[in-house]
Amino acid sequence: MLWNVGSLAILALSGILSNILIIQFYDAEYLGVYNQVFAVYIFFSQFAVGGIHLSVLKELSYFIQDKEKFFQIICSALILGTVFSTLLAFILFYFSQFISNLLASEKIQTGLLFISPGLIFFSINKILLNALNGLNYIKEYAIFQALRYVFIFFLLFIICSLSLPGEYLPFALTISEFFLTIILLSYIFTKIVNIRKWYKNSNWVSKHLSFGLKSFMGGALIEMNTRIDVIFLGYFLTDKTVGIYSFAAMLAEGVAQFPVLIRRNLDPLIGDCFSKKTPNIIEEFSSKLKFYFPLTMFFISVIISSAVYIYINYFPSGYQLQESLLVLILIFIGVIINSIYRPFSGIFLQGNKPGYHTLISILIISFNATGNFILIPKFGIFGAAIATSLVYILEGVLIKFFSKKLFKIKL
Repeated sequence: MLWNVGSLAILALSGILSNILIIQFYDAEYLGVYNQVFAVYIFFSQFAVGGIHLSVLKELSYFIQDKEKFFQIICSALILGTVFSTLLAFILFYFSQFISNLLASEKIQTGLLFISPGLIFFSINKILLNALNGLNYIKEYAIFQALRYVFIFFLLFIICSLSLPGEYLPFALTISEFFLTIILLSYIFTKIVNIRKWYKNSNWVSKHLSFGLKSFMGGALIEMNTRIDVIFLGYFLTDKTVGIYSFAAMLAEGVAQFPVLIRRNLDPLIGDCFSKKTPNIIEEFSSKLKFYFPLTMFFISVIISSAVYIYINYFPSGYQLQESLLVLILIFIGVIINSIYRPFSGIFLQGNKPGYHTLISILIISFNATGNFILIPKFGIFGAAIATSLVYILEGVLIKFFSKKLFKIKL
């Protein structure tokens, strides 16, 4: 748990410094361009991996004692993931101009061209990281996850230091994923998984494909949900306005990763509980977390809001982000309430109910899109913040409701 907290701290610090770096060397407009490109990248990356990473997580957590199966579970997933991601990389490359026209920003197209090949490496990394998670290599997972964002920050720093055009900033995403792919493949296939021959009766490819097709929309929509506000703002407002909003949204999303961090630790345990038919242990996990975790989230939110206030009012580049503080506070309200149940959002996948995982995701993203579509034209970035906050609350309500309905588990 402490390793994951440290990883998240590095992730958050790298994200904050990256945004400040872009503001310092460029301006809020290029911060908006970078975050819109990143939003499109996240959107396409979810389809690129096709839910295969979720199948890997589930299968490895179920067969954690059977090392003979590790190689084929992971390799079959990598084959599928590479095929899916290569296809999506070509699609993004082809439609880059159309997307930039839709968002009314020519600067975005260059960034989209740079991130297209990054989808392939992102897909591979997603599968390998979930393999570590499924095998309960939590410390290693934390280290490699943090390494991704350290790479991004240093690559952004190099681009800024070389005074390259601001449109080149998203290239840092592709290069960082490439470096991480090399490191992950080297580590997993030398330290954890022994390379074995491929048995003729292996059917892991079909298993991954079946589970992935059932579950990927759920995972994809959840990830895409975190970028809906940025996409809608890019459509309705200017790049500079998106930059102001995305600075706050990035911080709030970073804090919202703490429940996800808890989930990564709980997922293998929940899978074990389902395999042993001991759902009461899941309820015990929930009762312990509800006692202290939301309060922890509240104090973290207060500290970060205070730091943003100081940055905006006492640092030279902070004047561009005056409106970010209220946006941050509005989103934090939803994040804190959501933290009661979000650590258990993986219960539907581990409980072999991927269809309901997808259903919840569809409800959430539909509400998010509708809220942003209605509120942004009227209230601008504050409308997006209100819609995003309400979505966080809705997610928690749905997790609680369906856990009781499907598994008779009271979270």
